[in-house]
Amino acid sequence: MKHRISFFFLTVSLLLMLFPLAGKNNNIPCVWSDIDKVIAVGDIHGDFEQFIKILKGTGLTDDQLHWTGGRTHLVQLGDVMDRGDNAKMVFDLIKRLETEAEEAGGKVHMLLGNHEEVNITGSAFYFAGYMTLRQFVRFLDPAERLKAERAFREEKGERVFKNTDPPLPLDDPEVEKFWTEKMNNADFQPKFHNAFYKNYGKWLLEHNSVIKINDVVFTHGGIAEKHAAMDLVKMNKQIREELKIVRVIVLDGRPAKGFYPKFVNQEDSPLWYRDLATRPEDVFEKDVDRILEALGANYIVIGHTTYRGQIRAKEDLSRFDGRIWTIDTGMAARYGGIPTALIYERGEFSLWGIKNEQ
Repeated sequence: MKHRISFFFLTVSLLLMLFPLAGKNNNIPCVWSDIDKVIAVGDIHGDFEQFIKILKGTGLTDDQLHWTGGRTHLVQLGDVMDRGDNAKMVFDLIKRLETEAEEAGGKVHMLLGNHEEVNITGSAFYFAGYMTLRQFVRFLDPAERLKAERAFREEKGERVFKNTDPPLPLDDPEVEKFWTEKMNNADFQPKFHNAFYKNYGKWLLEHNSVIKINDVVFTHGGIAEKHAAMDLVKMNKQIREELKIVRVIVLDGRPAKGFYPKFVNQEDSPLWYRDLATRPEDVFEKDVDRILEALGANYIVIGHTTYRGQIRAKEDLSRFDGRIWTIDTGMAARYGGIPTALIYERGEFSLWGIKNEQ
C-alpha cells in the first residue's frame, strides 16, 4: 500500500509539471483574533453519531442539532470523508450549522483534509480501502442511482415504476454485490466524482486548509518549516487552485503545460504532513520553534495522525511542552476510539471526552 501511494504521488507530481496554474479564488478570510472560545474536532471519517455526541456534549447544539454555541468557533480539522459511511450526513449538518453559527455571532470552520483532497480531485479510487460502499452510493446523484437500480430490477424480471421505486436495500447481498461492481467499475466511477463535486466539492473549495485563531494555527496534517513563513491567505488560495487543476488532470485528461505543485499530493502539504505528530521531540524541538515563530503562533492543532494510546488526560494529546496538539483520537467506529474535542478558552486548553474533564 505504501508503494502504491508513493507511486501515485510521483505520477501526479510529474503530470502537474505539465499544467499552468489557473483559476481565480476570492481571498477567503483565514485569520481571526479576540475569540473567547474555540472547539476543535478531529477526523470524523463518516461517523455521524460520534460527531453529534461531541456537538451536543460540548453545548454547540441542542438535541435537535441546532446551533446553541453562541459566539464560539467550531473547527473541524478535515477528513470527514471515507473509512465510514455517513460523510454526506456530516456535511449536510455542517452546511446548516455554518449559517446558524454565523447568525449567532459564532463560526463553523470546515477545513480540508487529505480525504477531502482525493475526493475533490477524483483520485479517491487510487487508494484501496478509502471508499465505503454506502458512502459511494449515498453521494451519487439520485437520478443516476434510480437509473442503475431500475436496470438491476429489470434484469431480475421485477416490475419497475418510474420515479417511484424505493432505493434498494444495501444490506441485501445481491444489491451489495451489484453496487460493489459499480463502485469498482472505472466507467461508472466518474458518476460518483461528478455528483460529489457538484453537490459538495465546489462547496468545500470555498473553505480553507489552514486557519489561525488568536495564537493557534489549526490544520489537518501540520505545517512543514518550508511553508511556515508563507502568508496563510496565499497558502489557502494556492491549495484551492491546485485542487481544481489536479481534478482536470485526473478526470478530464486535458492537454496542459508547465505547473509545479506546491501542496496538492505533496507529503509535506498541510493536508498530508505528519512530522509534528511523529518526529521524536528531543530531535525536532528546534524545528517546532522555528515553525511556530514563522507562523507567528504559540500553538498548532492537528488531526490526521491517529493517537493510538489510552487517553487519560489532555496532556496525552499534546507534544513539545503543550505547543502541538494532536486530536485525531480515532473516534470513528472502525477505529474504536472515543469522541473527543479540544477546547481553547481564554488561553487555556481542556479536553472534552474523558470522564474527568467533561
